[in-house]
Amino acid sequence: LFPFHLMLFLGVGYVFLNWNTDCDDLTTAGTAKTHYFTFKIFDDHCPLPKTTYKTVAVTVTPSPNCNTITSLQSMDLLQYISLYPNPTNGQFSIALGASADCVEVQIRNIQGQLVQEQQFLNQSNLELDIKGKAGVYFIHVTNEKGERANLKVVKQ
Repeated sequence: LFPFHLMLFLGVGYVFLNWNTDCDDLTTAGTAKTHYFTFKIFDDHCPLPKTTYKTVAVTVTPSPNCNTITSLQSMDLLQYISLYPNPTNGQFSIALGASADCVEVQIRNIQGQLVQEQQFLNQSNLELDIKGKAGVYFIHVTNEKGERANLKVVKQ
């Protein structure tokens, strides 16, 4: 086992991640595999509550004796992403915090089925409308660099 320790500053405080990696954290072929961790930060102290997300990618790479080495990449572009209103009647916005060249948004239902997919060019605020029935939906946002955020929205 190779212990991996991460102290990540999220703008409002620190998060500590301890993870003992081993060969099971590699691909089935024994090659490097990237694992994504998304942290949700919710501030309900201000008059307007805000939720932000920070995604970190940790790549586990093999070494000759199967002890593993990890590398870390912080996904900064999606650090200030927010979704509102939530719950929604179907129409909602995603504020990226900065303009992105290309963003792909996938909307999946509670069963994980892809129900909508849309691309946006050179935008910092995305306007979407869930076409499906009321329920919980998972929103996957990916930019041109592969940085991603996973959000949840409730359609009433």
